[in-house]
Amino acid sequence: ADQISDAVVDYCLKHDKDSRVAVETLVKDNHVILAGEVKTGAILTDEILRELAANVIHDIGYTDQAEIFNSTDFEFQNLIGLQSQDISQGVDQANSEVIGAGDQGIMYGYACNETTTKMPLAYTLACKLMERQQELLHDEINVLRPDAKAQVTLEYNDAGEAIRADTVLLSTQTTHDVDAEFISQYVRDEIIRPVIGDLIDEDTIILVNPTGRFVVGGPVGDCGVTGRKIVADSYGGAARHGGGAY
Repeated sequence: ADQISDAVVDYCLKHDKDSRVAVETLVKDNHVILAGEVKTGAILTDEILRELAANVIHDIGYTDQAEIFNSTDFEFQNLIGLQSQDISQGVDQANSEVIGAGDQGIMYGYACNETTTKMPLAYTLACKLMERQQELLHDEINVLRPDAKAQVTLEYNDAGEAIRADTVLLSTQTTHDVDAEFISQYVRDEIIRPVIGDLIDEDTIILVNPTGRFVVGGPVGDCGVTGRKIVADSYGGAARHGGGAY
């Protein structure tokens, strides 16, 4: 959902650098619904918006037409309208160097020196776990599916330094015909240990698909809405959040 909304923003800015775009996406089963408000010179037809959504769905990996949710056969609804003139006039300013506010909100910024990216180490490791999972979607074994999530819990010493991984949790969607024990070992060997490395010790708790099965996933397993995962998209719980979406 987030990536489809992002694709609409990118498309609008590509065709009109002064575009204002507030677009929400809802995905459930084989339905994709776009809603929101825009002020842009870009042409946004149903066909263009559907193609933007289809490209995102395809790139994520939902390409199998035998599955309920795929990049070819989905129901699409466009509920995007024009930005309210009442809001627009609050943003428009006679002075081009001044940008008016179209809304109010609470914004937080955060940085730390744990990593070169200035992001918390646990968050960075969780992201790397997901990157590795995505890399393996089309390897020769081919047992993983796109839906996945990870959580890393670290233990720190009194100096504020990470000394070990307390818990590493990774849940990944799989194909129908794969053994749970095989997936557990495969994920440990190919994803978790290469990423977490020496932070794993004999007491580290490693959990892979702890419910025992994860075949039904994506929008079929859980409805997706733009902005629902802002904690996972920002600092992973290490800092405050103002709400809303980006």
